[in-house]
Amino acid sequence: MTFTAAGIGPGHSGLLGKLLAVVRAEFRTEIYRPAPGDPVFVALACAVADCDRVVSMRGLCNGHVIRWRHRGRPAMEEFLANPGRPVRGRQALAVCKIAGCRYGNLGKGYCAKHYERWRRAGRPDLDLWDAPNLVEPADAPAECRLSFCTLWAEGPQMLFWQNSWDDSLPGTATFYPGDIPPAPAPAVTVSRRLAEHVMAQVESEECLDRCDNPSGRLITLILVRGGLRISSVICLDFDCLLHDGQDAPYLRYFNTKMKREAAVPIDEDLEQAIRDHQQRVLERWPQGTGVLFPRPHANASGRLRISDGSYRQMLRRWLTTCDIRDEHGHPVHLTPHKWRHTFACRLINRDVPQEVVRVLLDHESSRMTAHYARITDQTVRRRWEAAMKVNIKGEHVELDASGPLGQAQWAKTRYGIATQTLPNGYCGLPVQKTCPHANACLTCPVFLTGPEFLPELREQHTRTLTLIDNAKSCGHARVAEMNQQVVDNLDRMISELDDGQDEAAADAG
Repeated sequence: MTFTAAGIGPGHSGLLGKLLAVVRAEFRTEIYRPAPGDPVFVALACAVADCDRVVSMRGLCNGHVIRWRHRGRPAMEEFLANPGRPVRGRQALAVCKIAGCRYGNLGKGYCAKHYERWRRAGRPDLDLWDAPNLVEPADAPAECRLSFCTLWAEGPQMLFWQNSWDDSLPGTATFYPGDIPPAPAPAVTVSRRLAEHVMAQVESEECLDRCDNPSGRLITLILVRGGLRISSVICLDFDCLLHDGQDAPYLRYFNTKMKREAAVPIDEDLEQAIRDHQQRVLERWPQGTGVLFPRPHANASGRLRISDGSYRQMLRRWLTTCDIRDEHGHPVHLTPHKWRHTFACRLINRDVPQEVVRVLLDHESSRMTAHYARITDQTVRRRWEAAMKVNIKGEHVELDASGPLGQAQWAKTRYGIATQTLPNGYCGLPVQKTCPHANACLTCPVFLTGPEFLPELREQHTRTLTLIDNAKSCGHARVAEMNQQVVDNLDRMISELDDGQDEAAADAG
């Protein structure tokens, strides 16, 4: 405890004077030295001889208490007579057994540098191996700055040392963080989003009702509908709901990665589920609790949060109980973070602006959000290229992904899918042009469709035939002629798509 000379003189008034008035005389010194036996400022030393650690319980430090328990709690006199080797952290650090080397021991008696060279030499017999001398005596590294350690220091802020890729470099060659260029971004990024086939099972009420843990069910709903990280969900406060001026609900949470508070909009169903869960928590802990997901066991106060591992165990049991399977019939293995990827990719697929997605995910920059957009675009492109598309003449339409115009052609098609999707197909018109066909898409040369629109095409075929019959009966020859072209195009497209599906079924069989 230290005071300046001005701080202890007389004549002080105000708060400082009042504080000094209640300070006892023995503390009115520039440096306070407590007595050796002071019960407040001086902790007792461990009863084991030569152990300078402070007492934890029963007159022993924590390390010796653990050792005493492992021995079956013998009489203290018997234990003190033979306490064993010094506890970890109080014994000398092992040094490399190669003569002249004073780096710390990693394994087999060797330091990291010699161990790697021994491994590359084929792991010969330790007594017969001729170990290289990595450091000249004149170039020996400095010793560790800790007074009790005589080992060589590896180097300040060292990332790793040279040991396996170039024998021409000296043994002390060191690479620092600034020396290593960033790894190049992968050309193709693998999506970690869940297939909609899996999500349809996960989100079904039947599967959700089979979750035997209400906390686990609500955590799952928040992960799926809010896109939060699991670390943020389990740390939710009890009072986590907010409302804006229009009384729209929001979920307030702590972004554990960015170390800041954030909020995400939620729907009324999720808000009601959270309120129901809050009521259950209050029924068990009437005195109140500060956390939304308290640990169910060994938690008398209700202030201990459920752990990440506990939820993952619930998730595995629930997936097994519901028999969730992928499109190939295999059991699904998923992690909570995959729901965040799925949440982001769903938003991108619905043409939500990327900046809005960034705010919802609480990303620091748009760079990470662009990662989801890139993955989603790759996924849609693969599915488009794999599906069979036909135009109004019944001709197959393909994208040459490897051709010189593959990327530009895909960009044009992607824009049409996003902004000009029709009830029974897609528009393939370039984005710079306006449509001259006035919604007569089935007579338009740039109209495309696929097998996913067969029900709509058949329904339109029936309606058009009915319209032609009515026009002929009323003497409207021009109307009948115009719609006859539509029927002819529909016949060709439906016939070609049916043939394609039959061939696909035969190949699968």
